[in-house]
Amino acid sequence: MTVRYLSAIEKELQEKYWGLSQPNDVVRCIICAHEGHMEQTCPSRTCKHCQARDEHFSHACPMQRRCFRCGERGHDQQGCRSKRVLSESERLFCELCLEPGHVDEDCSYLWRTFALEKMLNLKKVATLRRGCYECGTDRHWGDDC
Repeated sequence: MTVRYLSAIEKELQEKYWGLSQPNDVVRCIICAHEGHMEQTCPSRTCKHCQARDEHFSHACPMQRRCFRCGERGHDQQGCRSKRVLSESERLFCELCLEPGHVDEDCSYLWRTFALEKMLNLKKVATLRRGCYECGTDRHWGDDC
């Protein structure tokens, strides 16, 4: 799908977020940043673990939640029926970086990593359009609000 077939609002968003303004530019999804589809048809809207749509992303699936009492996935400590109880060192172990001392949800890998290989065709722009994440204006940046 290309920018040519988008509505005026969709074209504005494609230019704002990705710098895409030419009619033959391939659209990029605002949710997952992949080329070729828009957010309405984004596969990331469906959880790959439980197939719920528009309820949560796969990384936040409640079926993948790990119980701090027994260590099993699919339930939390309040709903735990297991007789197994983890020791303190077992409880504070991250399955993402495989290091002790913290759990997956607190791992710095979550904010330090991204999938660069999925975004190799990023378009470079001469200037960035200002935008505030606090109030929505285009007169200043969010941290200046």
